[in-house]
Amino acid sequence: MIVSKELNFIFVKFLQKKNPKYLDGLIKYIYSIEKRRQKNAVKIVMHYSPRATEKSYGTERGFPSDEKFVKSGWYKQMIKRYLFTGWYFCKTMDVLDTCCGTGWGSYIISKYAKKIDAYDISETQIEENKKEWKKYTNKINWFVSDALHFKQTKQYNVVLAMESLEHFTKEEGKKYVKSLYDCISSSGGILAGSTPIIESEEAALRNKKDNPYHLHIYKEKELKELLAEYFDDVIIHKHKGIGFFFAIKK
Repeated sequence: MIVSKELNFIFVKFLQKKNPKYLDGLIKYIYSIEKRRQKNAVKIVMHYSPRATEKSYGTERGFPSDEKFVKSGWYKQMIKRYLFTGWYFCKTMDVLDTCCGTGWGSYIISKYAKKIDAYDISETQIEENKKEWKKYTNKINWFVSDALHFKQTKQYNVVLAMESLEHFTKEEGKKYVKSLYDCISSSGGILAGSTPIIESEEAALRNKKDNPYHLHIYKEKELKELLAEYFDDVIIHKHKGIGFFFAIKK
Protein backbone atom coordinates (compact mmCIF):
# COMPACT_ATOMS: atom_id res chain seq x y z
CA MET A 1 0.00 0.00 0.00
CA ILE A 2 2.56 2.61 1.19
CA VAL A 3 6.25 1.76 1.19
CA SER A 4 7.81 3.75 4.02
CA LYS A 5 7.01 5.24 7.40
CA GLU A 6 7.33 8.75 6.03
CA LEU A 7 4.98 8.08 3.11
CA ASN A 8 2.58 6.39 5.50
CA PHE A 9 2.62 9.50 7.64
CA ILE A 10 2.00 11.75 4.62
CA PHE A 11 -0.94 9.61 3.54
CA VAL A 12 -2.52 9.68 7.00
CA LYS A 13 -2.11 13.47 7.11
CA PHE A 14 -3.68 13.79 3.66
CA LEU A 15 -6.73 11.76 4.73
CA GLN A 16 -7.09 13.68 7.98
CA LYS A 17 -6.87 17.03 6.21
CA LYS A 18 -9.20 16.02 3.35
CA ASN A 19 -11.85 14.62 5.66
CA PRO A 20 -11.34 13.00 9.08
CA LYS A 21 -13.95 10.39 8.11
CA TYR A 22 -11.55 9.10 5.45
CA LEU A 23 -8.95 8.38 8.13
CA ASP A 24 -11.66 6.81 10.29
CA GLY A 25 -12.38 4.54 7.34
CA LEU A 26 -8.74 3.51 6.97
CA ILE A 27 -8.41 2.74 10.69
CA LYS A 28 -11.65 0.75 10.64
CA TYR A 29 -10.62 -1.15 7.51
CA ILE A 30 -7.20 -2.14 8.83
CA TYR A 31 -8.73 -3.20 12.13
CA SER A 32 -11.35 -5.33 10.38
CA ILE A 33 -8.64 -7.17 8.43
CA GLU A 34 -6.07 -7.49 11.18
CA LYS A 35 -8.41 -8.68 13.93
CA ARG A 36 -9.07 -11.71 11.72
CA ARG A 37 -5.50 -12.16 10.54
CA GLN A 38 -4.22 -11.87 14.11
CA LYS A 39 -7.15 -13.72 15.68
CA ASN A 40 -4.89 -16.02 17.71
CA ALA A 41 -2.99 -13.06 19.18
CA VAL A 42 -6.26 -11.27 19.95
CA LYS A 43 -7.60 -14.44 21.59
CA ILE A 44 -4.50 -14.68 23.79
CA VAL A 45 -4.86 -11.04 24.83
CA MET A 46 -8.55 -11.48 25.60
CA HIS A 47 -7.79 -14.47 27.84
CA TYR A 48 -5.03 -12.66 29.72
CA SER A 49 -5.92 -11.50 33.24
CA PRO A 50 -2.77 -10.10 34.85
CA ARG A 51 -2.03 -10.41 38.54
CA ALA A 52 -0.73 -6.83 38.51
CA THR A 53 -3.26 -4.01 38.69
CA GLU A 54 -3.30 -0.29 39.44
CA LYS A 55 -4.15 -1.18 43.04
CA SER A 56 -0.76 -2.84 43.32
CA TYR A 57 1.33 -0.04 41.87
CA GLY A 58 -0.62 3.18 42.28
CA THR A 59 -1.21 3.77 38.59
CA GLU A 60 -3.61 2.65 35.88
CA ARG A 61 -2.76 -0.41 33.78
CA GLY A 62 -5.78 -1.30 31.68
CA PHE A 63 -6.16 -4.59 29.84
CA PRO A 64 -8.87 -5.58 27.33
CA SER A 65 -10.15 -8.63 29.20
CA ASP A 66 -11.14 -6.46 32.17
CA GLU A 67 -14.86 -7.09 32.73
CA LYS A 68 -15.78 -3.41 32.50
CA PHE A 69 -14.12 -3.09 29.08
CA VAL A 70 -15.70 -6.28 27.78
CA LYS A 71 -19.18 -5.20 28.89
CA SER A 72 -18.84 -1.72 27.40
CA GLY A 73 -17.19 -2.96 24.20
CA TRP A 74 -14.26 -0.61 24.85
CA TYR A 75 -11.84 -3.56 24.52
CA LYS A 76 -12.26 -3.25 20.74
CA GLN A 77 -10.89 0.29 20.79
CA MET A 78 -8.00 -0.80 23.02
CA ILE A 79 -6.98 -3.54 20.61
CA LYS A 80 -7.68 -1.41 17.54
CA ARG A 81 -5.03 1.18 18.40
CA TYR A 82 -2.31 -1.48 18.46
CA LEU A 83 -3.47 -3.41 15.40
CA PHE A 84 -3.63 -0.23 13.33
CA THR A 85 -0.31 1.15 14.54
CA GLY A 86 1.39 -2.23 14.27
CA TRP A 87 0.29 -2.86 10.71
CA TYR A 88 0.66 0.70 9.48
CA PHE A 89 3.91 1.87 11.09
CA CYS A 90 5.74 -0.98 12.84
CA LYS A 91 6.34 -3.64 10.18
CA THR A 92 10.00 -4.80 10.33
CA MET A 93 10.87 -1.81 12.55
CA ASP A 94 12.80 -1.44 15.80
CA VAL A 95 10.16 -0.25 18.25
CA LEU A 96 10.21 1.22 21.76
CA ASP A 97 7.00 0.76 23.76
CA THR A 98 7.03 3.25 26.64
CA CYS A 99 4.97 2.78 29.81
CA CYS A 100 4.01 -0.67 28.52
CA GLY A 101 1.98 -1.69 31.58
CA THR A 102 0.75 -5.28 31.46
CA GLY A 103 2.45 -5.84 28.11
CA TRP A 104 -0.45 -7.03 25.99
CA GLY A 105 0.01 -4.13 23.56
CA SER A 106 3.71 -4.90 23.17
CA TYR A 107 2.74 -8.46 22.37
CA ILE A 108 0.39 -7.34 19.58
CA ILE A 109 3.09 -5.06 18.16
CA SER A 110 5.51 -8.01 18.20
CA LYS A 111 3.40 -9.58 15.44
CA TYR A 112 4.65 -6.79 13.15
CA ALA A 113 7.92 -5.33 14.47
CA LYS A 114 11.43 -6.61 13.91
CA LYS A 115 12.12 -6.29 17.64
CA ILE A 116 10.75 -4.34 20.60
CA ASP A 117 12.13 -2.78 23.74
CA ALA A 118 9.36 -2.26 26.30
CA TYR A 119 9.60 -0.60 29.69
CA ASP A 120 7.46 0.13 32.71
CA ILE A 121 8.23 1.73 36.05
CA SER A 122 7.12 -1.35 38.02
CA GLU A 123 9.75 -4.04 38.49
CA THR A 124 7.08 -6.54 39.57
CA GLN A 125 5.03 -5.82 36.46
CA ILE A 126 8.03 -6.27 34.17
CA GLU A 127 8.87 -9.59 35.83
CA GLU A 128 5.30 -10.74 35.22
CA ASN A 129 5.50 -9.59 31.59
CA LYS A 130 8.70 -11.57 31.08
CA LYS A 131 7.07 -14.74 32.41
CA GLU A 132 3.78 -14.30 30.56
CA TRP A 133 4.71 -13.10 27.09
CA LYS A 134 7.87 -15.15 26.52
CA LYS A 135 5.47 -18.07 26.04
CA TYR A 136 4.37 -16.43 22.79
CA THR A 137 7.25 -14.31 21.46
CA ASN A 138 10.99 -13.78 21.84
CA LYS A 139 10.98 -10.38 20.11
CA ILE A 140 10.43 -8.30 23.25
CA ASN A 141 13.15 -7.03 25.56
CA TRP A 142 11.48 -6.05 28.83
CA PHE A 143 13.13 -3.66 31.26
CA VAL A 144 12.36 -1.32 34.15
CA SER A 145 12.53 2.43 33.70
CA ASP A 146 10.95 5.65 34.87
CA ALA A 147 9.63 7.43 31.77
CA LEU A 148 10.74 10.81 33.11
CA HIS A 149 14.30 9.59 33.71
CA PHE A 150 14.69 7.19 30.80
CA LYS A 151 18.34 6.71 29.88
CA GLN A 152 18.52 6.58 26.12
CA THR A 153 21.07 4.10 24.79
CA LYS A 154 19.80 3.72 21.23
CA GLN A 155 17.35 5.20 18.76
CA TYR A 156 14.25 3.61 17.29
CA ASN A 157 12.29 3.73 14.05
CA VAL A 158 9.00 3.92 15.97
CA VAL A 159 8.25 4.94 19.55
CA LEU A 160 4.87 4.21 21.15
CA ALA A 161 3.13 6.25 23.85
CA MET A 162 -0.23 4.54 24.22
CA GLU A 163 -2.52 5.87 26.97
CA SER A 164 0.42 7.25 28.92
CA LEU A 165 0.64 11.02 28.47
CA GLU A 166 -2.47 11.68 30.56
CA HIS A 167 -0.78 10.03 33.56
CA PHE A 168 1.69 12.91 33.89
CA THR A 169 1.19 16.47 35.01
CA LYS A 170 1.42 19.12 32.30
CA GLU A 171 5.01 19.90 33.28
CA GLU A 172 5.98 16.22 33.40
CA GLY A 173 4.24 15.67 30.05
CA LYS A 174 6.62 18.08 28.37
CA LYS A 175 9.58 16.20 29.80
CA TYR A 176 8.09 12.90 28.67
CA VAL A 177 7.54 14.12 25.09
CA LYS A 178 11.13 15.40 24.95
CA SER A 179 12.29 11.93 26.04
CA LEU A 180 10.17 10.33 23.31
CA TYR A 181 11.69 12.67 20.72
CA ASP A 182 15.24 11.88 21.83
CA CYS A 183 14.62 8.15 21.36
CA ILE A 184 13.49 8.44 17.73
CA SER A 185 15.87 8.20 14.80
CA SER A 186 16.05 11.20 12.50
CA SER A 187 15.38 9.24 9.30
CA GLY A 188 11.61 9.61 9.22
CA GLY A 189 11.18 8.20 12.71
CA ILE A 190 7.62 8.06 14.02
CA LEU A 191 5.95 8.68 17.36
CA ALA A 192 2.57 6.97 17.62
CA GLY A 193 0.33 7.28 20.64
CA SER A 194 -3.12 7.76 22.08
CA THR A 195 -4.58 9.82 24.89
CA PRO A 196 -8.00 11.17 25.86
CA ILE A 197 -8.76 14.50 24.19
CA ILE A 198 -11.43 16.60 25.86
CA GLU A 199 -12.27 20.10 24.70
CA SER A 200 -14.23 21.51 27.65
CA GLU A 201 -12.76 22.26 31.07
CA GLU A 202 -15.82 20.73 32.72
CA ALA A 203 -15.37 17.43 30.86
CA ALA A 204 -11.67 17.37 31.68
CA LEU A 205 -12.39 17.91 35.37
CA ARG A 206 -15.01 15.14 35.33
CA ASN A 207 -12.53 12.78 33.65
CA LYS A 208 -9.88 13.52 36.28
CA LYS A 209 -12.43 13.08 39.06
CA ASP A 210 -13.62 9.75 37.66
CA ASN A 211 -10.06 8.57 37.10
CA PRO A 212 -7.55 9.75 39.74
CA TYR A 213 -4.69 8.39 37.63
CA HIS A 214 -5.32 10.98 34.90
CA LEU A 215 -3.30 14.01 35.94
CA HIS A 216 -3.74 16.18 32.85
CA ILE A 217 -6.20 15.86 29.98
CA TYR A 218 -5.22 17.68 26.78
CA LYS A 219 -7.26 19.72 24.42
CA GLU A 220 -6.52 19.02 20.76
CA LYS A 221 -4.79 22.35 20.15
CA GLU A 222 -2.77 22.05 23.35
CA LEU A 223 -1.56 18.56 22.47
CA LYS A 224 -0.60 19.57 18.95
CA GLU A 225 1.36 22.56 20.24
CA LEU A 226 3.22 20.36 22.73
CA LEU A 227 4.24 17.81 20.09
CA ALA A 228 5.12 20.53 17.58
CA GLU A 229 7.71 21.92 20.00
CA TYR A 230 9.87 18.92 19.14
CA PHE A 231 8.56 17.14 16.06
CA ASP A 232 8.65 18.32 12.44
CA ASP A 233 5.03 17.43 11.71
CA VAL A 234 2.09 16.33 13.85
CA ILE A 235 -1.29 14.67 13.28
CA ILE A 236 -4.03 14.63 15.92
CA HIS A 237 -7.07 12.50 15.14
CA LYS A 238 -10.09 11.74 17.31
CA HIS A 239 -11.52 8.30 16.58
CA LYS A 240 -14.30 6.54 18.51
CA GLY A 241 -13.31 8.11 21.81
CA ILE A 242 -9.57 7.73 21.20
CA GLY A 243 -7.25 10.63 20.58
CA PHE A 244 -4.67 9.25 18.18
CA PHE A 245 -1.50 11.26 17.69
CA PHE A 246 1.26 10.70 15.17
CA ALA A 247 4.41 12.79 14.88
CA ILE A 248 7.44 12.55 12.61
CA LYS A 249 11.09 13.44 13.11
CA LYS A 250 12.66 14.07 9.72
